[in-house]
Amino acid sequence: MSHDTPPPSEAPRRLVERTRIFVASYPRLEFRREGFPGEASIEFERGAIRDARGKFPEKPICVPTDTGVIVEAEREIGTDRMWGCATVIIRHPKGKLFAHLTPTNKLAYMDWDEKIDQSNETTAKEMVRSLEEAGLSLRECRGTIIGNLGTSSGKYERARLLKIWNHLGERLRAAGLAHWKTIEVPLDETLVFHTPDKPGKAFVMGHLAKIGEGGLFEVDHKEVDARWVELE
Repeated sequence: MSHDTPPPSEAPRRLVERTRIFVASYPRLEFRREGFPGEASIEFERGAIRDARGKFPEKPICVPTDTGVIVEAEREIGTDRMWGCATVIIRHPKGKLFAHLTPTNKLAYMDWDEKIDQSNETTAKEMVRSLEEAGLSLRECRGTIIGNLGTSSGKYERARLLKIWNHLGERLRAAGLAHWKTIEVPLDETLVFHTPDKPGKAFVMGHLAKIGEGGLFEVDHKEVDARWVELE
């Protein structure tokens, strides 16, 4: 247990304070306000997953778009709001991988051409390579992808997104990953946060989204919804 992880009796109180800050600062994942020890300064590289264990372990990290990081299991970590992006969390007893995937950039989960699946494969290989180099056995890892509600048609059509996200999991399972879960949240512009205080869950917050009449994708920009989702 790191020195930044509170005793069990203090964890609920800290979580209330954390989530209060997030709600107040949405749409940013604010790690620079009261209650936080300040955000760790990490140099990210687009398309790459960096091993940042030991880099200011007491400080939280916000993972930018198209990047990923491996950190201590006890680290607080999250992403700013996602639009077409998705967040992958792969947990191991001695660390975790946290990636902010784009639809079609360097660390991507899909290709625009539906007949091509190169990005999905490349990203899976980068995750496997990073975990292996970090000494985190895939057979002890449990993975989750969290994405926003898809649309009724087009490139972000719900069934297509779910198929692609599940396919990414299948590639990782084939490489040895112990468990994979795909989570679609009924949100847009979504913030994702993971904390050792609730290691089996993730905190997500964003604008409520739905498929309305006539199949139209609708987002309520006046309302912000916050919830915890089970990672398994």
